[in-house]
Amino acid sequence: ELNPHSHPEISLPVEAVNTSNDGEYFLNVFAFTKNATELVPVNHEVAREQFKLSGNYFEAKTANGELKITKENNRLHFTSGNVSGDFDLQQGRFFRYAIGNESIASAPEPFFWRAPTDNDFGNNMQVNLGIWRTAHVNRTVKKVIAGDQTPEGLPIIVEYELSGIGVPYTVDYLIQNDGSIKVTSSIDMTGRDLPELPRFGMRMQLAPQFSNLEYYGRGPWENYSDRNTSSFVGWYKDDVKNQYAWNYIRPQESGYKTDVRWLTLTDNNGFGIRIEGVQPICFSAKNMRTEDL
Repeated sequence: ELNPHSHPEISLPVEAVNTSNDGEYFLNVFAFTKNATELVPVNHEVAREQFKLSGNYFEAKTANGELKITKENNRLHFTSGNVSGDFDLQQGRFFRYAIGNESIASAPEPFFWRAPTDNDFGNNMQVNLGIWRTAHVNRTVKKVIAGDQTPEGLPIIVEYELSGIGVPYTVDYLIQNDGSIKVTSSIDMTGRDLPELPRFGMRMQLAPQFSNLEYYGRGPWENYSDRNTSSFVGWYKDDVKNQYAWNYIRPQESGYKTDVRWLTLTDNNGFGIRIEGVQPICFSAKNMRTEDL
């Protein structure tokens, strides 16, 4: 019972949680109607909230392993256990990354566009920000620097110029001791009068068999930073084909997820790729290219 303008306290029957262990702990609270009315059925959800109790997923983690590096001409080869890969020191890109005999051919590349939404057309985004649509296409490798191996791994810096807009863009790779690759990208728009970025990120194309998606972040439905609190942080699984789930009248951006800790895309044998943030990241995984939308 609750009178208008009153504020009751309710004790929730939640068992004590040992939050001293590694990990993150959340409390999810839902409110449902107790009785049916002419408009709302019984057990209809009217409110929800998620409270973080403790934990920080992004505390520094150590990548352990024995990283071995060889260089020949403009090729750098690395191995750590059953992980191996090759990097082209002239083109500034990975052209092979493998676990055992299973390999992934592509690597993340810069991308700054997203499919305009109905709201975007309202402020003429597709024209006003259009310079970013192809900013990733014509990029020139200015310098590739392979550093010395450190206790953390092998750093590689690739300096580009986004030739279409004359802007420096840099990708810092760190091949870590366990064979995983830390990727840090940055852009320098100092002195340039450019429109706002629709998106600052990277994308990669995987083979169709990597259709099994798992992630730890907000879901399960699409969510964006300006309205994402109805999507709780959790561990979700789905098929990539279901990620473009909203039949908007006009094809547009869809299926985006925020506050993500990690995601995996795997085939039916469990082989695939894991992407993990050093801070909350966002992603979408769809069976079509942004250009097609």
